[in-house]
Amino acid sequence: EVDGLIAEGKWREARSKVASLFGAVSSDADRSDLGTAGIRINQELLQNRVDEKEAELYEIQQGDTLESIAKKFKTLSGVKGSIMYVNNYKENALLRAGRKVRVARGTWSILVDKSLFKMWVLYEGCPFKTYAITTGAPHKETPATRFVVGLKNPKPAWWPPADMKIKGPVPYGDPQNP
Repeated sequence: EVDGLIAEGKWREARSKVASLFGAVSSDADRSDLGTAGIRINQELLQNRVDEKEAELYEIQQGDTLESIAKKFKTLSGVKGSIMYVNNYKENALLRAGRKVRVARGTWSILVDKSLFKMWVLYEGCPFKTYAITTGAPHKETPATRFVVGLKNPKPAWWPPADMKIKGPVPYGDPQNP
């Protein structure tokens, strides 16, 4: 059904269908297939097209940084990550005044799939990007729960597990801080 909607150019309908199925499927193969389709759909809607329903175009001003742009949009809560995703920017990207960047209008979330060892970055509930992850060790399993991320610490200390011979916290920048 998703492939049919894509073939007909019904990208938003295809994204809605993937989003409705993605969190509910029980098969790893189905989730992987939906993830691949979702990434393709969101790339088409957010990166390959200029569509004001999906993203607002912001003209870069002299002195702008990704952080300062993110602070101008309430939906981003001052977090530059989605601007980087949508515009294929790397950390500390060089921004040129007069150029335009896309700022996604929708909502972002994350889904971790422990059986596939993947973390999915979702836009409007549909996969946008995926990362390989690891999970907890035996008797230290990763909990199955929901989290709401409020603030992030860009320079975190690290608390090593009790069975390591390293005393914590290990400050940011220390070679022992992963």
